[in-house]
Amino acid sequence: MTPADANALRTRRSNQHRARADGAKDAEYIRRKIRAGALIGRLNRAARGEIELSKIQVEATKILLDKAMPSLQAIEQTQVNPWDQMSEDEMVEQVRALIAAHPQLIKLFAPGPTPVEPAEAQSEPGNELESVVSEQQTQRSMG
Repeated sequence: MTPADANALRTRRSNQHRARADGAKDAEYIRRKIRAGALIGRLNRAARGEIELSKIQVEATKILLDKAMPSLQAIEQTQVNPWDQMSEDEMVEQVRALIAAHPQLIKLFAPGPTPVEPAEAQSEPGNELESVVSEQQTQRSMG
């Protein structure tokens, strides 16, 4: 047997051993899921009134479920802000790409005062500007 063949045989045996170990872990995981499913089904039947469970049975089921499945409290949620991990240059590139894709955004964030369009004077009798002008004209014609 050549050294290469011996090495290949060792690798194959190692991989087979690893596959058996992984298979055993998978099998245990599946068994826990099946047990947990059976326990949950039993609790559901009790909740629907199909079967009666004593307090001790409910507590025991809760303990077994805690061992088989993680509770929501045990799962940590972390929200990662991608901006926290970027350098200033990377942020600038992101903003440039955003503006290039949506040029109308530049108008929304342009520095300086926002232009205000003048409102058109309405010709309603209650318009203050019209009443002031009318009053001034009346005073001139009297004076």
